[in-house]
Amino acid sequence: MKLIAREMAYKILERFISSAPMTALNVKTKETAMHDFLKKYPFIQYCYVVNMEGTKITVNITNITDKSKFVEFKDNEDFSDRSWFIMPVKDGKIHVLGPFTSRITGALCITVSGPLRDKKHKMIGVFGADIRLEELLKVERELMEEHGMEFTEKDIRTLTKKYRD
Repeated sequence: MKLIAREMAYKILERFISSAPMTALNVKTKETAMHDFLKKYPFIQYCYVVNMEGTKITVNITNITDKSKFVEFKDNEDFSDRSWFIMPVKDGKIHVLGPFTSRITGALCITVSGPLRDKKHKMIGVFGADIRLEELLKVERELMEEHGMEFTEKDIRTLTKKYRD
């Protein structure tokens, strides 16, 4: 199940980072899109954008119930030493890290991050999102029940191949 959740997170991020607002250079445009993204996917507890130096350039984007918990992350915070930043900068790919226990909320989370590119495909930063794993798994179960889908072992192997290679 956790590998399928990782695949879901990957696919959600893949679509989002290539959307027009996220390829725009305007930070406020990105922040508006990120607020909408959070509303659409409430299992995301925190999302952020850093520039190519690893400096956070967006405000803290969180659910209202978690907002006060993230005040320690200041404007221009340096995240250049974090794996979720380093890996996409090195290889230009989306990465899913974790699970880990959030030191801010105590929730079991995964972090999904990927490169942001401008309209000319030049990397301009990294988008990251911390996702509450239990809530994502709940959504996955609800979808499977609603649509009567069951994944076979072959489906799971196909969906999770990139995490085993």
